[in-house]
Amino acid sequence: MSQSHCGLACSPPGRIFPPEVLALILPNAFGSHIQDFTTYSDNRRHVCLVCRLWRDVVYLTPSAWCCIPVSLYISQRYVEFCLNKANQSSIFVFFNLLRFASLDGTGPLQTRTPADVANIIFPLFSGAARIEELKLRASDRTSCATLTSWVSRTNSGILRRASLILEAPRDRLAESLSLQPFVGAHELAELHMGYSILPWPMEMVYENLTVLGLSHLPMRNPMGWLEVIRVLSATPKLKQLHLFRVECYHASLPESTPVLEHLETLCLTFAHLSGAEIVSYIEMPSLRQLRLDMRQEQGTVKPSVEGFVRSCHHLLRRLSVLDIGSMHATLDEVRFLFSCLEAVERLDMRRASKQLTEDVVNLIIQKALAFRKLRTLELGMPMSCDKLSSLSMALPVDAEILLPAPRSGGALQRCVWTNGVLDITEHYSPPRFPPDHEQL
Repeated sequence: MSQSHCGLACSPPGRIFPPEVLALILPNAFGSHIQDFTTYSDNRRHVCLVCRLWRDVVYLTPSAWCCIPVSLYISQRYVEFCLNKANQSSIFVFFNLLRFASLDGTGPLQTRTPADVANIIFPLFSGAARIEELKLRASDRTSCATLTSWVSRTNSGILRRASLILEAPRDRLAESLSLQPFVGAHELAELHMGYSILPWPMEMVYENLTVLGLSHLPMRNPMGWLEVIRVLSATPKLKQLHLFRVECYHASLPESTPVLEHLETLCLTFAHLSGAEIVSYIEMPSLRQLRLDMRQEQGTVKPSVEGFVRSCHHLLRRLSVLDIGSMHATLDEVRFLFSCLEAVERLDMRRASKQLTEDVVNLIIQKALAFRKLRTLELGMPMSCDKLSSLSMALPVDAEILLPAPRSGGALQRCVWTNGVLDITEHYSPPRFPPDHEQL
């Protein structure tokens, strides 16, 4: 398998999937293709699928056996092997009950049903010492019911991280996941919910949550928005809040707004004009990092950057880290946004560079160079040495520019202008924000 098909995140250069590992993980999943899969290159989707789901296993490190991905293609022997290796350690279980097409694209692979997984695989975890992290991802009501019923029979009180994401279109919101099985998870510190049924259980404990992610909530009436306000008001320790396409239709100002005293990071992705109203109702005195995506979906009105700025100007003024995503902003909107930024120390444009026009990108850079406290400027496009020199000289002393290194995958170049010399080095910078819910 060529490196271009599996990506740098999957394995070191020149590393291939040993056939014995694939046979252990994916028996009968690809039929006769299993022996040829190490060199199979005609179907990138399935090559990337295996790389993404099983990359930790490929490394064959001791810590990898504590992360157990369960899918419709899982091998009972593989789960038993991992549990035996993990022994009494905390384990992390990822249930991904999505169906994928066959290699030739003619139809779904012949695999187990969710009921089969429940009957064959779930009992293997009954003797596990501690399930610390649990991810559930499914695409139909049957899978969701199977997963949540199993969770309710386990000791969910020891869970610290949980992700429940339903891959469903908007017209199937009624078939969403339920939080009821997690009522007893008193130690839960991180929770990501997608397509959740509202209202959530009143007895659910949120007091230890430090990370909360809400995705595609059906809030087409005021009660849905009031429910989110109630949950946020019950999270005194929250440090990171992720709102992914959560739209508040017909929202009205609640009687009391939640105060998230310790919230430091806010990730916003919305596709409707009303999205900005969500954060305008929340007090976040400690907010320092903002990741902003304003995506326009087909059939919707373009999100208003100006509307967001007017609603959230009090937050923008004290930001130290700003990550700009799919804004599709105009020159005037950029000027208006940057007029409110005063304390930015790090500006991340890696995701925005492909969405904005060259004029807008140049204007953002020009405005950013005027920030007195700016120390790091991250760009998503390569630049010539002359351009880097002029940018570095315009930045405050010892400030740095990070941009993709040529032909290096995930590596970034670090450029610093010091004593009349442009110092360019390569290093890897991990993302500071968790992935969007659609990537979980």
